[in-house]
Amino acid sequence: MPYQLHKNMKKNKYMKPIQKLLTVLFLSLTVASCEKEPKEEIFIGSKSEVEDYFTPGVVTALEDLGYTFNTGDNPPSLTGSYMASQFELKNTTLNENIGNIFSDYLVTFSNQKTGSIDLVSTQGSNTSYGTGSIISGDGNKFSVYVIESVTNNGHTFKAAIAISGTYSSSGIQSFQYANLMLDDGGDPNGNLMPNNNGRLLIDKDGLAQKQ
Repeated sequence: MPYQLHKNMKKNKYMKPIQKLLTVLFLSLTVASCEKEPKEEIFIGSKSEVEDYFTPGVVTALEDLGYTFNTGDNPPSLTGSYMASQFELKNTTLNENIGNIFSDYLVTFSNQKTGSIDLVSTQGSNTSYGTGSIISGDGNKFSVYVIESVTNNGHTFKAAIAISGTYSSSGIQSFQYANLMLDDGGDPNGNLMPNNNGRLLIDKDGLAQKQ
């Protein structure tokens, strides 16, 4: 699971600049669940609207990880399910090896409207739900953003999620998935990445196949 510590790594006791930034942004992030609704204003799919949905600090952290922002108010229709296999680590704030492979990631998009979309994601035995997510993009390129409350082994934690890519008839090309741990809830099982850390993962062959 991309929130968990990889089996080949140890927690890093040193904070990188991105971790310090995330510490500040978490203190200002006041959301109860992933059901944060987009504003009622006309949605144009700008990066400033992503900052309003998350915080400017989260957006900066995503930029530092190398996440691709696809702006605009005309994204493709994503309704359906997509599987990212050979889920490869591209960048991280943790002391772990770039290129590590994580379990396959399945995401299903539904209820897409102007500026918003719902999603359900599954990885191994873990399933998370995102409603009131925002979506931007133009043509076949898109980005989706959501704050997820995830339950793992009876324990709930909160993370910021961003997914981007280019839609095609066979799936999502250049698939990217970024997550930032906002609140690990104390991590009683000792298997989650610490607060204020994040990862960027990709589909190794470049295509998350449509299911």
